[in-house]
Amino acid sequence: MAMKVKLDKKEPKAKSVLTLADLRAPGESKAKNSAYLITGLAWIGLVLIGLALPLRPYSAYAGLAWIVLSALYFGGMAGSSQRKLVAAQWQQMLRARLTAPAEIEQMVRTQSRTLGLAIPDLLLAEGLPEVTIIGKTLRLTQTLRSTVSDEELAGLIGHELGHLKAGHLGLLGLISRMQQLDPLLRYTLGLPMTILASTLRNWVPLAEQTADRVALLLTQNQKAYGSAIMKLAIAGSGGQVQYRETDGWRDVEATAEEVSTAELGQYLSRKGDLALEGGELTAHFRLGEFIRQHPEVQERINELTHYADSPEFRATLEKIKGSTATASRP
Repeated sequence: MAMKVKLDKKEPKAKSVLTLADLRAPGESKAKNSAYLITGLAWIGLVLIGLALPLRPYSAYAGLAWIVLSALYFGGMAGSSQRKLVAAQWQQMLRARLTAPAEIEQMVRTQSRTLGLAIPDLLLAEGLPEVTIIGKTLRLTQTLRSTVSDEELAGLIGHELGHLKAGHLGLLGLISRMQQLDPLLRYTLGLPMTILASTLRNWVPLAEQTADRVALLLTQNQKAYGSAIMKLAIAGSGGQVQYRETDGWRDVEATAEEVSTAELGQYLSRKGDLALEGGELTAHFRLGEFIRQHPEVQERINELTHYADSPEFRATLEKIKGSTATASRP
């Protein structure tokens, strides 16, 4: 069951005082440009290899056609599957006659205005806790609403709008599609785009940092957004923490314990020092082990902490507050 809400867009698109320079993580643009350069050189190499073959220049034309067809197919046609998904869920919404949660509508409106974005459609669907933007539609699952608080949800929505503001969606979608391909197709027709997806590996964490910065600027609640990052990571991994003990040269078979998002919420809501006894100690250990096994989560939270303490964050926040105050004057 799904619900799509076409939010009222009669109001003019807001002009944001924020520029991409205010939002981008250091090194993001450089990493993307480096990936483009390496990919371009690799593609030129494919054509040069064709020129070296006995059937030149036809083999060179074949190499060029290979690159063009791969780019057209995986850059365009493969995206139609996502649009079909949204269309199917839109039809389910019509049959279910559902209505939109007003608080989420307002959340999307306010954040879109702040960033100077056109207000996206809102789609609620069933599935694992997740929030994504597909085309011009913000898609989130019903289970996500029951997993996170309103403050945490605001941060996750802001993160996705940050990707939209920074123009990340096309490349992130391409990388996701290439990872899901059958290896045979990936390294035949898809090889030129596989090269691009591979060279973008160093760019992806920086793109996530940019979106995290946007989320923090929109919510101004570091604790809630950090909690949301953890909860989504736990839900995405099924809440499983793997343990492996070593006995001399022999590894004992790994066992798994589950970390629930509810347990995480209770732990993070505590005030003062952790009571190191009973269930509190067990919860603390499991969460610590989960973080150790997912260093990328810890890195995102650490980066968020550094940004929250930086002069750049305070200066950008003042720009947002100044524009808000100006807009509220009669």
